[in-house]
Amino acid sequence: MQMSEKTFGRWGARLLVPLLGYLGVAPLASAQVSHPCANMSQPAKRLACYDEAFPPVVALRDAVREQAQQDFGRQAPSPGLELGEPREVADPDQIESSIAKLAYANGRRIFTLDNGHVWATVDAASMGHAVEGDRVRVRKGALGSYILETPAGVGLRVRRTR
Repeated sequence: MQMSEKTFGRWGARLLVPLLGYLGVAPLASAQVSHPCANMSQPAKRLACYDEAFPPVVALRDAVREQAQQDFGRQAPSPGLELGEPREVADPDQIESSIAKLAYANGRRIFTLDNGHVWATVDAASMGHAVEGDRVRVRKGALGSYILETPAGVGLRVRRTR
């Protein structure tokens, strides 16, 4: 049996309208807001409100913290800030690691850390004793710079190369 467009249109309308009503599509425009967070106009505040009402799972927080550690020193912003994580979790001020390899190139020292980061001194005149295996700290400096602190407390200006 072949149905004409006219017949299909009539049957389609008979089926589609009740289905849309059942799914609640029709009253969406006049629906009342169901959660207080939905009334907030600023996206960051709204997200923070929802995160407080429905906290992210621990595994997500751990993943954001790990990603922030891996992204430390890169130019791209950490995704944790977009997820509403506290700044100290999503954008740490420092990291600690051990020197896995120390090399020299063009008068500069190249530090490969055991966490995979590679940092190079900014100027060739940087002094300060460091050897493979030393535990170092890389922290944020002024104006977007980074400082690698040796075990003796000497600060070397560095930039992340990888």
